[in-house]
Amino acid sequence: IAKNRLIESTKKYIIKNKDKQFKQIIFCIGQDYFNAEATGFTIGGTKQDCDLKYSGMFEKGTETIIEIIDMWFEKFKCPIYIPLVQGNHSGYTEYYMAQYLKAWYRNEDYIIIDATPNPRKYLKFGNNLFGFSHNADEGKRLDGIMQVEVPQLWGETIERTWFTGHLHNENVITGQGVFIRQAPTLCGTDVWHKKKGYVQNIYRTQSFIYNYNEGLTDIQYVKVL
Repeated sequence: IAKNRLIESTKKYIIKNKDKQFKQIIFCIGQDYFNAEATGFTIGGTKQDCDLKYSGMFEKGTETIIEIIDMWFEKFKCPIYIPLVQGNHSGYTEYYMAQYLKAWYRNEDYIIIDATPNPRKYLKFGNNLFGFSHNADEGKRLDGIMQVEVPQLWGETIERTWFTGHLHNENVITGQGVFIRQAPTLCGTDVWHKKKGYVQNIYRTQSFIYNYNEGLTDIQYVKVL
C-alpha cells in the first residue's frame, strides 16, 4: 500500500509537470520514511506496529525510492539532489538506505546523494536558500539556525526556506527572515495515532516549484483518496 501511494503520487506530479523543463529536482529522503528500527521500536524506544519484517521493510522501501528517482530522471533528464534527513523513528535505517543509494548511483553524475549524517542539509539555488530538517529536536530554535550555520549562503540569497517533517500536518510559519514549511504525509493511521485521536490529517504530498531568480512560484498537491 505504501509503495503504491508513493509511486502513484510521483506519477501524478510527472503528469502535472510533463511540459516543464527543470534546472534541478530536489527529492528529500528520510523524515521517518521507515516506521521503526530493526528492534521494532523507534530510536527513542516507542514500540511500533509494522506489517513487514525489518528485512522486507528495508528492501521494499529502498526499491521504491530507486524506482521514484529513476522515474524523475527518465522524464526530466536534469540533476537530482537527494539529501538525507534522518528522522526520530528510523534514522539509523535511513542512513543505511542512503549509503545503499549512494553506491547504487555511484556512476551517475546527475544523481547526487547527500548521505552525510548531518541532521540539517542546505542547498543554494539562485536567489533561494533551502534548508532541510526533521525538526524533532530544534523546535522554535530552527528559525535562527540557518543564519549561523551557513551565513555566506544566507547573505547571497533573498528567499530562505526550511522544509521539515516530524509532525504529520501541513503548516507554514515565518520568522527571522525565513519560511518554515512543515510537510503533510501519506502515512496511514497506526494503533498509537488511533488511540491518541490523530485521525484528522489529510493524506497528501506537496511539491514546490522555485524560479532561479524570483523564488517560489507554485505549490502542488497530490491527495490520496
